[in-house]
Amino acid sequence: MLKHKWVLLISMLINMGIGLVMPITTIYIHTVLGKPLSVAGTTLLFFSGASMVGNVIGGRLFDRWSHKGPVIVGQTIASLSLLIIALSPTWPLYPIVLVFYGLGIGTAFASFNGLVAILQADEPLMFNYSFLAANVGMAVGSLSAGVLFAISIHLTFLVPGILFGLAVLIDIFKLEDGNAQTVKGPTNNVVSNPIHGAFRSIILIAFAFFVIWIGYSQWNTNLSTYMTSHGASVAEYSALFTLNAVVLVLIQPFGNRILPRIFPRKKYQVIFGTVVFACSFLMIIHQPHYINFVMGMLLLTFGEMVVMPTIPAWLNEFATPGNRGTIQSISSLAGGFGRAVGPLLGSLIIEATSYPAMFMWLCAADIVGAGLLVLAIDRQPNGK
Repeated sequence: MLKHKWVLLISMLINMGIGLVMPITTIYIHTVLGKPLSVAGTTLLFFSGASMVGNVIGGRLFDRWSHKGPVIVGQTIASLSLLIIALSPTWPLYPIVLVFYGLGIGTAFASFNGLVAILQADEPLMFNYSFLAANVGMAVGSLSAGVLFAISIHLTFLVPGILFGLAVLIDIFKLEDGNAQTVKGPTNNVVSNPIHGAFRSIILIAFAFFVIWIGYSQWNTNLSTYMTSHGASVAEYSALFTLNAVVLVLIQPFGNRILPRIFPRKKYQVIFGTVVFACSFLMIIHQPHYINFVMGMLLLTFGEMVVMPTIPAWLNEFATPGNRGTIQSISSLAGGFGRAVGPLLGSLIIEATSYPAMFMWLCAADIVGAGLLVLAIDRQPNGK
């Protein structure tokens, strides 16, 4: 039986809420509120920046204050923000409150990952199970977003606000708390971690995660224009992400059992997954047919299954009780920064060269990231 079911339910609920909000953000700002796409992009940039600030805050609070306290604070901020937008989804209130929403989920995610990192000692596949629960929630949320948006914009934000509120109640009544260790002096610094080479490895892992998310963000943004210019409909483009969610939910339970046997060390699992990410772009460089996009998405999904839960688990090997939340916030920061700059960077490469050239650059960047990971260490803090 799975342990820590309440933690997995929280992961599912908050990702369901995010899946309801994010797919309609650009559409709502541009189509309903009548703002230029550049304004929508700027709003999302501020949202990502606030989320990254929340990552830092959540990680530090987890280490110095409480294990579940910052999770509750972050989810409460996110819930209240969505309820305010549900009452008055108007301009300029909407983008302002969306920034607070980003701050809330950033705080919640960093501290929640710290909590999962602690539970991993009791359940070795805790990150994998949490990732699976998150994808179930994201799939349900994304599929429901269009339905709720067609009914009412108020309902579109009310439902995820309620979901975050339910997560807060579970936090309060079902999660066990642990008092964070207040570590004074240099012992709370990642640089002084007793594992030789830990700081270098953490930086290399964070850089690889940053590069991966730059590429992943293209599928959520610039690929829509590329696909539709080659005859695909918006519905066919959206279907790729339904495929992504369904395949993740179906294959990850098998991946959880098989991949550790093939790659006993997390280092080589992440390197393999990063190369798979690179190959997803090779599928669509010279053959922009819909079947190639499907095959590219399947490779992307497989790489996601291999990499996304493994990186925080790998980083947790370098953590001590006094910096576990801070180290987990590093992966959130790296991913958030990649998501923030990825769409802009991709569009600049496209304008300067072409879509195929961008795919080649992204493929090469993933290969470089995978190569650099060879220099990282992979062992438990006790030296095993």
